[in-house]
Amino acid sequence: MAPNLQAEANIACAGNAECRFDVAITGNLGMGKNSAIFVKDMEDAIQVGANSGVSCGFPNIREGSHSRLVQGTSFGVGDTLTFECFHEDKISTIPKRGDKVMRCGENGVWTGSPLECVVSCSRPLLTSSLVALRGNATTWEVGNQVVFYCTNSTVPISGNIKDRTAVCTDRGEWFGGGLECGLKRQTTTANTTATSATATTTSMAYRVSVHTIRHLFVMFFPFLYAWSNYRYY
Repeated sequence: MAPNLQAEANIACAGNAECRFDVAITGNLGMGKNSAIFVKDMEDAIQVGANSGVSCGFPNIREGSHSRLVQGTSFGVGDTLTFECFHEDKISTIPKRGDKVMRCGENGVWTGSPLECVVSCSRPLLTSSLVALRGNATTWEVGNQVVFYCTNSTVPISGNIKDRTAVCTDRGEWFGGGLECGLKRQTTTANTTATSATATTTSMAYRVSVHTIRHLFVMFFPFLYAWSNYRYY
């Protein structure tokens, strides 16, 4: 710690170890003063509880609950504590169970239980208006899955075609998905029409050929018959 900052910290912290530590780490006198105030409030709350004979103590917050205390430093009868969802990596979280506000009862027991939150994912992004989500959920927590499908008259053309799902991870991000859909191709109908037209044309040509041969035979048969008899005479 710089000598000038150390001198200011000695005056501001008045011997408070937590205050001096925060100033040394952050170089911020204001943060050190806040730490000193918090510690003083905690000590006062403990003393009040001891004097009254009843204290609820600090509630047992489960590790990994992704919540933090935002208001309240006293644990005596009638005191309240307020919690909110919080993730140290600034990942989105939502309440899962527990209470945002707890009150210390006359029996020295907190009413309710500490707030517990879970990682959540925002609404999955769709690749186009031809893709939709199955289900009516509005929030998704870690481990939840969503299913994509193609809207009317469209079919999958690329992306996660096989299982069409995505899962919400502990980083608050979706893994999977990316389904893309497109309009159904009309090649089958076109090919069928072309094949039918070709068959019709071939059939008509065959009928014309047979008709022509019959007509020629009728016309020339008398001459052929006469010529054949003429050869034998």
